Amino acid sequence: MTSLRATVARQLRRTGGRLTAGTAVIVVVLLAGGAAGAFGAVHRASLYTDAAGPLGRAAAAALTIHQSVADADAASLNAVLVGVDVDGAAGQRDANERGPAVVLMDTFRQDVTAASQALQAVSATSADPAAVAAISELTRALPYYAALVENGWSLTSRGFPLGTSYLTEASNLAKRLLASAETLRDQTFAALESALREANATPWLALATVALALVLLVWLQGRVTRTFRRKVNYGLAAATLLALGAGGWLVTATTLGASRGGDSLDVVEGQVRPVAAARVEARKADAFEARIVLYPTSDDFAQLRRSWDEADRLLGEARTDTGAARATVERWRDDPDNVLAPESRRDYRPAVHAITTLPATGPPYDALVEDGLRATADRLWRSAGTSTASARDAVSGVGYSVGVLLLLAAGAAVVGIRPRVGEYR
Repeated sequence: MTSLRATVARQLRRTGGRLTAGTAVIVVVLLAGGAAGAFGAVHRASLYTDAAGPLGRAAAAALTIHQSVADADAASLNAVLVGVDVDGAAGQRDANERGPAVVLMDTFRQDVTAASQALQAVSATSADPAAVAAISELTRALPYYAALVENGWSLTSRGFPLGTSYLTEASNLAKRLLASAETLRDQTFAALESALREANATPWLALATVALALVLLVWLQGRVTRTFRRKVNYGLAAATLLALGAGGWLVTATTLGASRGGDSLDVVEGQVRPVAAARVEARKADAFEARIVLYPTSDDFAQLRRSWDEADRLLGEARTDTGAARATVERWRDDPDNVLAPESRRDYRPAVHAITTLPATGPPYDALVEDGLRATADRLWRSAGTSTASARDAVSGVGYSVGVLLLLAAGAAVVGIRPRVGEYR
């Protein structure tokens, strides 16, 4: 060990030894920068690919589930308000003969089918324990919920009081389904947003390593120039240019990717989330109105107020134009004919007309809110997907290119310095 240290010390006292040591350090730094840049860029591209692919699809499916369950709950109750006629509904094949109850019953079934299909899609991609538990609960309870509603409709249309018990149980189960759907939505969106944040992060380690390599290359170039009275060492100059190109490429690609990924994150976090949640709150408010008319509990009144207030808050926080929908929510909440009117003024007949889709009244408030937000939500989701795909494309292939450039830079440095070292042998 002592002789090894003495040999190293003796070599470092010679110019050739110092040049060799300096080149070795530069090669190590360049290779480390290449590894950090390559693996970091490949990982970043993988995160964007996941966000544009399975994570994005899982979040979209979770939104569909949450919205569909809320829609189904409201449709099932509104169908009772307008008068379910199962026997009549079965014979109405012509679209012109379809009354409000038939339309609502078909809407309920379509919503349940949409939620079931979305559950199959999200179950293939979600691994988070909370998400898996929510998927399990929804998969188990959704068919039972649909059966309760169908049986409740059948019994109610025939005048059996037991139908009310079925529908009450179904409505209570819908609340639990909505809670599970909300948990699933939050978990899938958290996974999507986490991937985007990680992908958008600046690769400080790779950039710092490349910067250090450039500093060392400039220092060694100056050392060689002073020692050998030559203006340029072409090998070191080539290594410097290659390292500069790799660093510039890495900075440009990651900046572009982070910009577009940041746009996607902003849309998902600040626009899609609140708009989608407000849509659900509007449908929940519609369901609570119907529930209050049919079989109210004391909690339903507070829940209705909370849904109105929450929809108003979410639309106010959304970083996109929701002015018309928000104004509709405020008119809905302040309407003197809504089901929260004082007892002395309450008449449920105008409330029923306002809640349902009876032709004489035109679209109800919840339908106006949904019409105002559906297109907005679809547009925002497409925008987020486009930005994520653009971010993925911006960094795709960068890792391999940066790694190759820095590997070539290391080779050029060795080739450039070897003749000078040889002069001292």
